[in-house]
Amino acid sequence: MYARQIEGRTLELGVSGKLLDRVLIMWDRETGSEWSHLTGEALAGPLKGEKLEPIADMVMCTLDEWVARHPDTDVLAPVFPIERYRAHEARWAGYFRGKEKERLLGVTVGETARAYPLPALAKAPLVNDSVGETPVLIAYTADTETALAWHRRVGDRVLRFEDAGGEGDARRIRDLETGSTWSPLTGEALSGKLAGERLTAITGIPSYAYGWRTYFPRSSWWKPGEETATPAPADPKRRPRGRVY
Repeated sequence: MYARQIEGRTLELGVSGKLLDRVLIMWDRETGSEWSHLTGEALAGPLKGEKLEPIADMVMCTLDEWVARHPDTDVLAPVFPIERYRAHEARWAGYFRGKEKERLLGVTVGETARAYPLPALAKAPLVNDSVGETPVLIAYTADTETALAWHRRVGDRVLRFEDAGGEGDARRIRDLETGSTWSPLTGEALSGKLAGERLTAITGIPSYAYGWRTYFPRSSWWKPGEETATPAPADPKRRPRGRVY
C-alpha cells in the first residue's frame, strides 16, 4: 500500500494489464507513467525514477478479521458478482503452487531486504529478528494469514518477545525485559511497566517468492530458528529482465 502523492499532486493509479517478470505493473492516469506494485517505483514515463511512499501500518488480512476490529469500515462493492471471482480463483489455483509461488512478507530497511515465507511463519508465528541493524518482530496469525512487522526498540531498550496465549484479537505476547503484555495486531502494550507504549510499524511487502527473488536478489531468507540477516550473494540471473507481458 502506498500514498498517492508525488511532487504535490495526487495520482489516480490503475492496473496497466502488463507484467514485468511476472510482477504487476500499475499506471497513473495523470502522466501515463508505469509503476511496479512491488517496489513502488516508476519504471517508465514522465515520472520514471520516482517512488511512492509506502504506508507502514498496512495490514493484509481477511475481511472478517478487519471488520471485527473496525466495525465502521466502508467496504467497496466488487465490480463483478463474487461468484465470478471465485470461479477465477478455482481456475488459477494450480498456478500458485510450488516453492517459487509461496507467499511471503518482505521487509526492507535501507539497502537490506529480508523475506519471511508464510509457510515457515506458520511453524514459528513470532519471530525476534534483525534486518540490517534494525531489530524487528514478525507476528503471524495462521488462520487469517496476517503477517505484521514491528520495531522491537522502545525508547532506548530493545525488547524480545514470547507468546503469552490467546487467539485472534485476544492473542497476547510478552516482552522478556519487563513482562509487559502486548497485542501483536496493534503493537500496543496492554499491561505491565510499558502499558500504553506502542511498537512502531515497519513496512511489510506481501509478495510471491518468485517476484521477491527477482526484485530483491540480495535478500536473505528467514527460516525457523534463524535470527540473522546476512545478505545472500548477488545472483545476476535474479534481476528484473524487462520482460513485459
